[in-house]
Order: sequence, then C-alpha cells, then structure tokens
Amino acid sequence: MQCEICGKESEGNMQLVTVDHTELNACPNCAKYGTEVRKPAPAAAIGASPRFGGARTPKTSQRRPRKDMFDTMGADIIDDYDDAIRKARSVKAWSQEQLASEIHEKVTLIKKIERADIIPEDNVRIKIERALNIKLTEGTGTLSTDALTPGSGGTTLGDIVTIRHK
Repeated sequence: MQCEICGKESEGNMQLVTVDHTELNACPNCAKYGTEVRKPAPAAAIGASPRFGGARTPKTSQRRPRKDMFDTMGADIIDDYDDAIRKARSVKAWSQEQLASEIHEKVTLIKKIERADIIPEDNVRIKIERALNIKLTEGTGTLSTDALTPGSGGTTLGDIVTIRHK
C-alpha cells in the first residue's frame, strides 16, 4: 500500500491518521504528523437497549467508497472554445439569441461564453456541442498509470505540503 503523504510503498503497516480534518493512510514515518484515528467500539460492546430491555441489534452499515474527484473529471475544454462556438453558430446562421433559445439557456450566458469571460459548465457545454454539432473537448481525461507508480515522479502530498514543526 502507498503512503498518502510521502508516496512510499509500505507493506501492511499503514496507520489511519487525521491531518487537518482529513483521514489519510500513512506510513509509520509520516503518521507522527497526524492524530491516529480510533476505530469505533464493536456493536456487541454497546450493550442492551434500556428502552426495550433487550440487546440492541447493530445496524449493518456499508460504507460507500469515497469518490475520487479524478474519476469524475472529463476531458479538458479546448483553448479557443469561444471562437469555435462563434464560428459554428455563424455557419448555422444563428444569432446568440437563437442559440440560447435552442439550448434553453440565457442569452447573457452565451455572450459571456463567446467573450471567453467564463468557461461553460459541462451540462451547458454538452448542450452547445449537440446544438452546433461541434466538439469542445480534447483528451480523454484519464491519468496515465506511470504517474501512479511510486518513484516515477508522480505528485504526492509530500511534494506539495511543507511541514512546519512547532
């Protein structure tokens, strides 16, 4: 397993620690920078329910795996998205008002997008792509596996954070 702070590979002796309200799996060297997370008491140790006079039945809760923001990231929008939208709209001979009406958005949003004042959100980008038959994204949005292997130069928390000693 890989330490989420320094990125070093460690064989099974990882500790779950809290660093600034974030739970991380850390190697013994990095665990000293956080507070060890205590596991909750087993359900049998909770005891009997005073209300009904019998033993409580523990709820079986299945923890959902934490969502990784990189799993939901899509491809990157092209640099000249504003020009591409403007050109495709002019090919169809549509005004900004007509495009806004077609995708059920406000005209001011289209104007801001075409001026490159804002980058369209994914749902708006998809509607524009469908209406104008264009593609505004590039790349696949996936990480290469080289960046995830230890020692390969992939970025870890230890590369970003500076540890200050009190």
